[in-house]
Amino acid sequence: MTAMDYESIYRRAARQELDLPPGWEIGGPQPIVMDLLDQLTGDVLDAGCGTGEHTLFLAAHDREVTGVDSSLTAIDTARAKAEERALTQARFLHADARYDLGGRKRYDTAIDCGLLHSLAGEDRRSYVRTLARALRSGGRAYIMCFSDQEPPGWGPYRIGADELHADLGDEWHQIDLRPSTLTAWRPDTQALGLVHAWLIVLENR
Repeated sequence: MTAMDYESIYRRAARQELDLPPGWEIGGPQPIVMDLLDQLTGDVLDAGCGTGEHTLFLAAHDREVTGVDSSLTAIDTARAKAEERALTQARFLHADARYDLGGRKRYDTAIDCGLLHSLAGEDRRSYVRTLARALRSGGRAYIMCFSDQEPPGWGPYRIGADELHADLGDEWHQIDLRPSTLTAWRPDTQALGLVHAWLIVLENR
């Protein structure tokens, strides 16, 4: 599997050239992120924010939150949504999360709902290091990704627990790793459905 060209995907989606929306663009926040609301405190980073639904959800609940994405089309869409909804606490930055998550700013909390599992090898390890640098000491990251319990086929990488441990490196203290689910547009059913996922809670050293 090669790295996805997110800018191309979002441009094609804007031109209505896709049979389905991008798999992760479900029209609102993931239920798992809604369930985590009370734990997402302080200055919050949304890594790989796409068109901003998680950033906007958190901003609507009085969080100061910054969404970062590598697709300028997605960021422009997210900014338009924030303006339409008058959510001034939402800030959006165009950057490649493998190397940059907002410059020198440090966050208390980060969420990643679907970015980690789009990367592999050194790209994934570089992103994990960049995420650690973006958090204050003791800051927590909540990462949601496809697990290897989801059968092979369409979509992003399936990640096993051993692979996660190997790729997270020494920057983190793992608080929790537990099975969960994500909602996605499934090409096999042409509809929204659940997929097997991990919820990983990490604390920055």
